[in-house]
Amino acid sequence: HTADAVKTDSELTPKEVRIIKILNTFPAKVAEAGAAHSPAVIANYAYELAKEFNQYYHDTPILREENQALLQYRLVLVETIAKVLRKAMSILGINLPEGCRDYPDPLKTVTVRLFGLLSQFFIIFVRPINKL
Repeated sequence: HTADAVKTDSELTPKEVRIIKILNTFPAKVAEAGAAHSPAVIANYAYELAKEFNQYYHDTPILREENQALLQYRLVLVETIAKVLRKAMSILGINLPEGCRDYPDPLKTVTVRLFGLLSQFFIIFVRPINKL
């Protein structure tokens, strides 16, 4: 199945549309942060994206999806989220470990890597905020 098959087999959920819109604003947020000399713009963006993904993952059966085209689409979405979060952290000067080896199942590899990335993100940003 191709990405086109996903579009004809099912529509995007509102959460998927929201995440895609957030992903699409990343270049503009980087430009805004540069123009304003404010890394907080990127940190806030990454925090928003991580929160949206967390809710999406909680509400969406990514790992249990039986429609293979939809499963592949969701895996690509998850992988894209991970790449953007990793890039945001890199721009902020925060190097995150890969954290995971490759598993025979690519789904498990992508999922474990993203959750490793999200856990590092929340340790860096959320824990200090909650202590204020």
